[in-house]
Amino acid sequence: MRQPPSAARLARVLWPLLLLLASTCAGDKVVTCLANQVYDAGKGACVSCPAGQVVDPARHVCVRPDAADSSGEVAPQPDGLGPADGLDGTAPDASDGVDQAGAKDQTTPDGAPLDAPGDAPGPDLIPQSPSGGPCSMDAHCPSGESCLDWPSGYCALLGCGSDEDCAPEAHCIPLLENGAACFQACGDRPCREGYACKQVPFGLDGLAQVCHPFGAADLFAPCATHGDCAGALSCLPAGGGLRCLLLGCPQVPCPDNAACIEAGSMPMCLQTCDGPEGCPEGFTSCRKLPAVAGGSLSVCATLAGGLGLGETCHGDLDCSSTFCLAHQRGACSDDGAACFDDLGCKASVCLYSAALFEGTCTDTCGPEKLCSTGLCVGGSGGATVCVPMCNTGTCPSAAQSCVFGDTLYPPAPGGRFGCIHRRPGSAGMPCQKASDCDNKTTCLLSNSGPGYCAPPCDVYAPECPFGTTCFKPTGDTHRCILRCKTQADCPQGFTCQTPTWAGVGVCV
Repeated sequence: MRQPPSAARLARVLWPLLLLLASTCAGDKVVTCLANQVYDAGKGACVSCPAGQVVDPARHVCVRPDAADSSGEVAPQPDGLGPADGLDGTAPDASDGVDQAGAKDQTTPDGAPLDAPGDAPGPDLIPQSPSGGPCSMDAHCPSGESCLDWPSGYCALLGCGSDEDCAPEAHCIPLLENGAACFQACGDRPCREGYACKQVPFGLDGLAQVCHPFGAADLFAPCATHGDCAGALSCLPAGGGLRCLLLGCPQVPCPDNAACIEAGSMPMCLQTCDGPEGCPEGFTSCRKLPAVAGGSLSVCATLAGGLGLGETCHGDLDCSSTFCLAHQRGACSDDGAACFDDLGCKASVCLYSAALFEGTCTDTCGPEKLCSTGLCVGGSGGATVCVPMCNTGTCPSAAQSCVFGDTLYPPAPGGRFGCIHRRPGSAGMPCQKASDCDNKTTCLLSNSGPGYCAPPCDVYAPECPFGTTCFKPTGDTHRCILRCKTQADCPQGFTCQTPTWAGVGVCV
């Protein structure tokens, strides 16, 4: 009669199981659980064996101690019973907590049977989820991705820099408290159970459709995150706080009591009204705003009349133009300083928060749409926007600076003074070394000290922001160089010069 194995023999059997290893085999994740644990495919995790049982290392199932020996082989069973028959001469007991026949029933992600009787023993295979798929541990996700604590888990690549870092059909968006991650795109493809296709702000002035958890808050209700809002609603600044709004209309239809309104670069559904008394809480006015279908409609907004060009705003509806151009979208993770993106943080990331959104009221402009007031100038990324004039040197918002530059539509010979917001590291901002500038672009130093950021530009398709112009200093390449009208417009150590062939004043 076999004797129960000694503690020393059990230690020799269990010692390899103390290592928690992960590797890849034929496209599947391989895991070895901790001591006295086996992998439960249903739970997607390692579970402990019931009291009085140990792990058989050959079959990766829980067995009675007298059913395993130091060689890792299953001991002969009475009456010819095998590992699937209870291992003690009795039928398997479901109350044991682990299905002794589980190894026969498990399958790999492609549906092939795992460890069927007669197969060579092998480690437990963990089902592989795609990006955006369900998970309960990081090992379920593609290499390098993490399992987010979202409904049924969510595989995502954290810390992405752009869509190029993500899997196909995914967007890199700062939706998490600690930065950006890759999220599954939707619109022409459905989201899995527990997720809705939400329109969220993306980039400087765009929208992206991604699968995201949803809550129960209705249209215009207060919220803290996108996940608080029902269905496709998103949590955005409006109504003196954060509200659930529906973006992306008319592709996404508005409810019967709402209309699709042009709001900056993000059309949204707003409740129609005859007066402010019928508007949701926080929406204090009933204003006529331009409708996407044409004309204008009376809808619930936030401020009667709206804020004027250049004034500080916290959402599109604050402005008479319904366009709030952001200069702050969060705070740096290390020192809490205001930031627009990671470039605005010295050695950390910009933690995005709709509650910290701040900007200035502006409007789009172009050859066919001139500014009703102010100047039409070039902004970051090649956009053209309206900014206030500042002949007196003062601006409506403390976040703006009065700088000299060139207008676009219509062109103003000789340049004009206008109010713009300049982020640290952007063209024209002070620097002492190249790393002080966006994307490590050149810091143009003076002979007597600090310089300013002067990124390269294409003379045939210049996109230098207002206050700079595409110019080639002697012995250098074309760069966005500061414009000037007098010497007072240049930083210390630079001279305002007007080369005869250039025709404009530049700080060199």
